[in-house]
Amino acid sequence: ADIGDNAMRNGATADARSSVQVYRFPEPAVGEDRSAPASLRVRPDVLTLTYPDGPHDAETLLVDPVGGDLLIVTKDWSRSGSSGVYRAPAGLAGGSTTRLERVGDVPLPAGTLVTGGDVSPDGTVVALRSYADVRLYRREPRTPAWSAFDGAPCLGPARVELKGEALGFAADGASYVTVSEGARPVLHATSP
Repeated sequence: ADIGDNAMRNGATADARSSVQVYRFPEPAVGEDRSAPASLRVRPDVLTLTYPDGPHDAETLLVDPVGGDLLIVTKDWSRSGSSGVYRAPAGLAGGSTTRLERVGDVPLPAGTLVTGGDVSPDGTVVALRSYADVRLYRREPRTPAWSAFDGAPCLGPARVELKGEALGFAADGASYVTVSEGARPVLHATSP
């Protein structure tokens, strides 16, 4: 996902991006021959997204494994204690431009910048990370993924990372990994 916009950090909206892009690749088959010539390799679909209320900076793209929606959680550079949640519906055509829908906000401690996240493979837990912690939100069955942010989170295990910016659930959903940006980052895994 090419959804970041550092111009927003200083409120420089004149230099802000008018759209962001998501590059969608088909899931590779297990055991697929990766030595295929470049001419046989798959090219991504490019999805262009625009915000309904002007540009935002974001580092968190969530894909709902239940409904297929794409969610973007913004970085709160105002440090007010709330990040916006925006939705693109499932099934977007490659090459399309879609206006995101603002579906809610995530209340957070003032100064918290959301830097990554994921949805568990069964869709029951939505995780958001910041530079300082990991917050886990329970999602009720048959509800949209963003409704998880209506409930109180619990803090998940998080190692101290200089600039922790990524989180991904394990395939079984029983644990997750985090990693910092920078040279030679260490991958940290929680225990199931």
